Amino acid sequence: ADFDKRQAELQSQGYRLEELNAFVLPGQGERFNAIWRKSTEERPAVWGWARADFDKRQAELQSQGYRLEELNAFVLPGQGERFNAIWRKSTEERPAVWGWARADFDKRQAELQSQGYRLEVLNAFVL
Repeated sequence: ADFDKRQAELQSQGYRLEELNAFVLPGQGERFNAIWRKSTEERPAVWGWARADFDKRQAELQSQGYRLEELNAFVLPGQGERFNAIWRKSTEERPAVWGWARADFDKRQAELQSQGYRLEVLNAFVL
């Protein structure tokens, strides 16, 4: 609730989320760390979203020309994985994966590296 309120305040003042990270404190729920930047650029963002909702939003935004800029995941006890993300308009090809097991990730990383891509952001969590 505190984060949602602060996000709304800053957005109304012209700030956009630049970085977003979340974690869970046992018995106290989710906590958020964020950095905002003054900008007129549209930067859609979500936080604490379930996988199915996140996947749907990712597909919608990608079809509109947005690419993932920031991606973070965490696990809420009894509720499963949750995703935070920030997108920005871009024509740059930026392959991304989320929720992958280590072996699958390693294989995809090797494929992308052989095509000239370099890993830019990595986030891991334990289910």
